[in-house]
Amino acid sequence: MTNTGIVKSVKNNYVIVETKRTSACGDSCAGCGMCNVKPHLVQALNKANAKEGDIVKLYMKDRSVLSAAFLFYIIPLLLLISGFLLPIGRETVSILLGLGFMCVYFVILHVFNKLIITKFAVLAVEVLQNTL
Repeated sequence: MTNTGIVKSVKNNYVIVETKRTSACGDSCAGCGMCNVKPHLVQALNKANAKEGDIVKLYMKDRSVLSAAFLFYIIPLLLLISGFLLPIGRETVSILLGLGFMCVYFVILHVFNKLIITKFAVLAVEVLQNTL
């Protein structure tokens, strides 16, 4: 996955880049009305030695994008559903158990945050236009 954006700030080995999310209808979005998307800030590893104001190319492996989506969306959903499906007598307990499973999972993700950040890092790989 590649994208471009403007470097808003530089912090240590990372840059904060403002990007525009691509719309579902591509470049010709006059008919869909969904193109009023707000800019998105992304933290990326500064492999291109970019400076504030530079336009950079961002890169993330496609496999990493899918793995991150699975890690942050699918697994919590499966944990929530598994709590609902456990044969416990009361519905309320099942709901709370599913939410508890999900909360424990998010705590585990928080503990391993640094490892996750390095594994699914977005990279600023090329300066497309330097600051004037």
